[in-house]
Amino acid sequence: MLQFLKNIRLLTSFPKRKRLELEKQKREGYSVEMPSESRGEWLIYREGEKSLEAQLTWGDGCRLYTASLETWNAPVKGERLTPEEYDLVLRRIREYLSLHTSEVSLDDSRGMTYEEGLARMKEMGEGEGWEMVDDGGQVKFVRKSSKDAGKA
Repeated sequence: MLQFLKNIRLLTSFPKRKRLELEKQKREGYSVEMPSESRGEWLIYREGEKSLEAQLTWGDGCRLYTASLETWNAPVKGERLTPEEYDLVLRRIREYLSLHTSEVSLDDSRGMTYEEGLARMKEMGEGEGWEMVDDGGQVKFVRKSSKDAGKA
């Protein structure tokens, strides 16, 4: 019941907390956003010309893969963050994520690569009668025909 009340509080206060967070980001010269195409699996942190993508998973709260915060994607891909930059970026991302959940856990393991994620999705899908196909550069899953499903 207590978790339910926490969730209601998070939902009802979200618009105000989001507005305050965006004002703070603008004032301090950075942005954190979760693009709709990320499906919640990553977010983008920008500060001036520098940017990075942080990997996330959701379950009971949010898991942030800290290894994804070690290097910048732009302007020089692979440039390591200084310890001070890392601490600042981590704090800012956690503050942003606290808009969406009361639980943010840090995971020092390396998150899945895109290819590893596709392989896992393919394995799970094929076990349920789906087939992964490439539709002009876009990966889709289609239901196998009953004839094909019998061969699996």
